[in-house]
Amino acid sequence: VRQEYVAQQAKRTARCSADEQLFQGKCVATCLGDRLTDGKCAPVCKADELLEGGMCRPKCKLGERWSGQLCESACESGQRWDGSTCQSVCGSGERWSGSRCESRCNEDQRWDGSACVDRCDADERWTGSRCESRCEDDERWTGSNCRARCEDDKEWNGSRCVSRCESGETWNGYQCERDGYPSGHIIVPCGCYGFANQGATRASQVCASRVEVVVMCQAFCSMGGYQWGFVCQ
Repeated sequence: VRQEYVAQQAKRTARCSADEQLFQGKCVATCLGDRLTDGKCAPVCKADELLEGGMCRPKCKLGERWSGQLCESACESGQRWDGSTCQSVCGSGERWSGSRCESRCNEDQRWDGSACVDRCDADERWTGSRCESRCEDDERWTGSNCRARCEDDKEWNGSRCVSRCESGETWNGYQCERDGYPSGHIIVPCGCYGFANQGATRASQVCASRVEVVVMCQAFCSMGGYQWGFVCQ
């Protein structure tokens, strides 16, 4: 009786290891084909897999991250993995539009390393291929519009302003006129000065034409003949 009791007590106190359980009086493995991790059965993953959430998932490559379903790029759109960090796929002065790189600047601007600046000087404009003056050759830029380089009575010769008219001439707004009195201006009034031929001329320094002409008057001289005088031709 004593021996039977001891045998029953031994059977009752039989213990299995942590990864075994008592089954029909024998200790058998708790996890079949798996392994026991932290007291729980877990699958045995392949070398290129990781155990996560009780399941095996692929190991992501460098520059990738696990999305919950698959490995995807660790970089945002418009970036690429350079071996250690994510870098922009666009060059300096460019930005990612969502599908391609495009310039940060307008067509008439350029990137100076920190901001967009005008390609051309203030008095120039961008043609699409080069800078050209906003104004004609005989004009200058005032900051808001083009104005003539020269005063009205002068013109631009390519390097400086020169007079439109010759010496002894004056610009009237449309053309050059000789300085002096206009045609018909009386230089010598009618009088009896002796004999003279109608239409006779002489040089003049005061007429614009530089010529004075004899004109006969209606009055008579007491010694005979008509009075005459000089007018500008």
